[in-house]
Amino acid sequence: MCVLQGMILLSPDPRLHEKSRPVHEDEFGVELDTVMNAMISALQKERGAGLAGVQVGDVRRILIVNLGPDKTPEKVVNPVLVQASKLRCMDKEGCLSFPGLLKQVPRSRQVTVQYQTPFGETRTRSLSGFEARCIQHEIDHLNGKTIF
Repeated sequence: MCVLQGMILLSPDPRLHEKSRPVHEDEFGVELDTVMNAMISALQKERGAGLAGVQVGDVRRILIVNLGPDKTPEKVVNPVLVQASKLRCMDKEGCLSFPGLLKQVPRSRQVTVQYQTPFGETRTRSLSGFEARCIQHEIDHLNGKTIF
């Protein structure tokens, strides 16, 4: 499934614009958790805030995003934005697939996202500020959309 070998795909790799597919019921478990642990290692090595599966060549709807005051990596599977505030804010964003580049991007200030863990447990989180911005950025990646 995953081609993760410590390498993050860089633009103009066309795979960055492919829409990711949902993780199927039979894919949850230790293998998926292992892949996502490798994604955490890659994210920490690059000192990023988030990383989508598509950025490491995995076609599934998986992502890692640093959440909370201690920036704990959260494993997010099959995320769905169930609510996004109409109040939007503009701020600079960077992307590990576009090293060194920043772009002003409008995002909802607050979002609620429903997702699963690598073991299939359903979770719902309400996020605001930078955390909301990060998860929206990574969900865009899963939908084949980049900031450039």
